[in-house]
Amino acid sequence: EKEKLAKDLVNKIQHGIDEIKKKRRNMRQKKTVLICVSRDINEDAVYNFYSVGSNVFYNELLEIVGGKNVLCEFPIQYPLMTIDGVMKLKPDVVFDLVGDLKTHDGLKTKSSFNVEQITQSWKKKLPNKHLNIKIIPLVGTKFLRPGPRIVEILQVMYKTLNTN
Repeated sequence: EKEKLAKDLVNKIQHGIDEIKKKRRNMRQKKTVLICVSRDINEDAVYNFYSVGSNVFYNELLEIVGGKNVLCEFPIQYPLMTIDGVMKLKPDVVFDLVGDLKTHDGLKTKSSFNVEQITQSWKKKLPNKHLNIKIIPLVGTKFLRPGPRIVEILQVMYKTLNTN
């Protein structure tokens, strides 16, 4: 019984991945992406954060949805980045993976904390308006602890990369 349920779940996930790969064929161009996987979200501005380098699960996700990790050639899996590094790399999109907005690293966050504040904390330190970097907070633990919900993550990433 459990083996059948597991097989069904795997088939459902694979079907979802295949559907996104089919849609991806229609993409005009690959957008470059920087993924932030850890930072202090209580800060008013982004200074330092951990990103995704090479040989990481998130690279595969970006390939599936037709994006390109700006750090895919970087030899460290989770490099510590600065906001200056973002300005030099000039990604089209920054995905900021944020877990629960009520807690962060087991500590309570600001009570008024929201997605707009996350976006503004990036924009405070990306002063050059010509960079035109799209900041996309991906809120929820599913983005940080993917598993059977991988198709949901892919759908959000695909939709974001294909929206002007």
